Amino acid sequence: MVRGNILRSMLLSRKGIFFTFIAVLMVTVLLLFASTQYEVSYRDTVPTESLRITGINNFITDFEKSYLERALFASSHRALAAIINATPDGTGGSRVTDINVAFKEAMLNATINDGTIVLPLMTNDTLPVWIERLSNASRKVLRVDLTFSIISVNITQDEITGPWLVNVSLSLDYRVNTTDTAWERRNVTVITSFDIFGFDDPYLKFKTDSRLNRSILRFNFTGTNYLPQNLSDLINSTNFIYEPRAPSFLGRFTPFMDPDSRSSCCGIFSLVADQHAAGLFTSNDRTYADFTYLDSFCFDPKVFHVNGVSGAPDIGEFYLDGYFVDKVFSLPPNETMQVNDPEHGDVCGP
Repeated sequence: MVRGNILRSMLLSRKGIFFTFIAVLMVTVLLLFASTQYEVSYRDTVPTESLRITGINNFITDFEKSYLERALFASSHRALAAIINATPDGTGGSRVTDINVAFKEAMLNATINDGTIVLPLMTNDTLPVWIERLSNASRKVLRVDLTFSIISVNITQDEITGPWLVNVSLSLDYRVNTTDTAWERRNVTVITSFDIFGFDDPYLKFKTDSRLNRSILRFNFTGTNYLPQNLSDLINSTNFIYEPRAPSFLGRFTPFMDPDSRSSCCGIFSLVADQHAAGLFTSNDRTYADFTYLDSFCFDPKVFHVNGVSGAPDIGEFYLDGYFVDKVFSLPPNETMQVNDPEHGDVCGP
């Protein structure tokens, strides 16, 4: 019950972040226009040319430093949630083959896969829509025409973000025209970062055809070596941990074709068990990390039963290969028991 309350709070917080930033965007525009109107109110005491230049300079500064960054933040959240919802293809596969390509298309067009899949969540929240709103308002209030061309939109994870954050970058050209002057800015770059907590895990969603939906939350463990109780806590929490041989959050939109192609900076995974989805996790010849189980491979041919964990009433079937026992969790030897015989062909993996 406690974990359920925490999860609901996280999800409400994620939605709250989006709507809060939408409100901030609206306030930004209002303050921008109010500030400009205030300056214009002094046109009888200050030279008109000076007022006009000051107003346009303020417009450009606020557009780049305030409006674009907040619009990018809000639209990125919406796009990521929309793509995750659209990822399952209904057959255990993913509709996303390249998350960067899909993300850019979602941000610009509210679609993925070359327009074949519409994302209703993004219909009125693409980046062009947000910039066009400001353009329309500036034309009415300031008699300024804002035209723009988006060059690129990228979403990434690296050593700086680590496993729990994503970076989103936007590059664009734009031009501000008045009746007699034009300001042009080229290759303007805006960057925003945010955490992935509260987003649904795309991998489990598409691999299980939404039978198992799990929000990204980080498991709180400060030790170095796991004991069986710590392992049980991790399994039942359904939380995620960092692991350099696991896929990153952005890598979890597609299947894993190469078990050795992982994300050393940003890999994450959760543990699965039979009790999480009855009949889905029952094999005794693979390891129960989500990505290894569902893509049917092991890092080590040896399979182990974990004392007090495997077969427990609240867990059910559960096994780990030698790599997870020794390298990931560092379980004490007396707390595990090998259950297969690789020397006679009985190896981990189907």
